[in-house]
Amino acid sequence: MSVHHSSPAASGAATDGGLAAFYDLDGTLAECDVTDAYRFYAARLPRLSERAWRLAELALRAPAYLAAELLDRRLFNEQFFAAYAGISRDRLEDLAESFFVEVLQPRVYVEAHDLLERNRERGYEPILVTGSPDFVVRPLARAWRVTHVAANRFAFHDGRATGRLRHPVLAGAEKAEWMRRFAATHGIALERSLAYADSIADLPMLAEVGRPYAVNPDLRLRAAARARQWPTLHFERR
Repeated sequence: MSVHHSSPAASGAATDGGLAAFYDLDGTLAECDVTDAYRFYAARLPRLSERAWRLAELALRAPAYLAAELLDRRLFNEQFFAAYAGISRDRLEDLAESFFVEVLQPRVYVEAHDLLERNRERGYEPILVTGSPDFVVRPLARAWRVTHVAANRFAFHDGRATGRLRHPVLAGAEKAEWMRRFAATHGIALERSLAYADSIADLPMLAEVGRPYAVNPDLRLRAAARARQWPTLHFERR
C-alpha cells in the first residue's frame, strides 16, 4: 500500500484511460469521524491525568470544532488535529490496528465493502481520499487491498506530534486537486471514473469525476446532488 501526498508516486501506474473509484472514508464507507479516533487514542494514554484532560478538552471544544467544520473543512482539520500535539508517533502507529478492529471495522457500512469489490471487478481501481490521519487509514486499506491512499499526515518532532499537518491538507478543493494530479500521473480517465462521498465539503471531489455518488449525504450535499441529478446511495451499519 502506498500513501500518496502532493506528488503522487508513479509506481503501479495504470495505462492511459484507466478507471478509478475514489472513496471518502468517514461517513461514506463507515459510520465514524475523526473525533472517534482521537477519543480512542486519548483514552489509552499511559497517564490518567493526561487521559482526563484530553477527553475533557475534547468535550469543551466540541462547539468550536462544529463551527469550524461548518465554515471550512480545512480549517476544522487544522484546528482539530492540533489536539494530537505531544502524543508519540510510536503510540499512534502501534494502536492503529486496535482502533481498526475495535472501532472502525464494526462501523463499516454493510454495502461499502461489497460496492468497492464490485467496482474493482468492473475495472475500477479503488483509491481512498480522506481527511483522516494516514495511520488510522492504513489498516483498513490493507484489509481491503487498497493500494493507493491519500490521507492527512502529521508533522513530528523528536518522535511526537507537533499538532500541525503536513501539506497538502486534504479537505475540500485539495482533495479534487490531489485527484487531478493522481490521474495525470497514473493515466486515469476522470471523466469515466467514480467518486463517493457524504459531505458538502466533498462537492469538489465528486464534481471531479464523470460518475459521482452522494452516500448518506448531509442536507446540503443532498440538495446539490439533486440539482445535478447525481445518484444518491444510503448505506447502513452491520
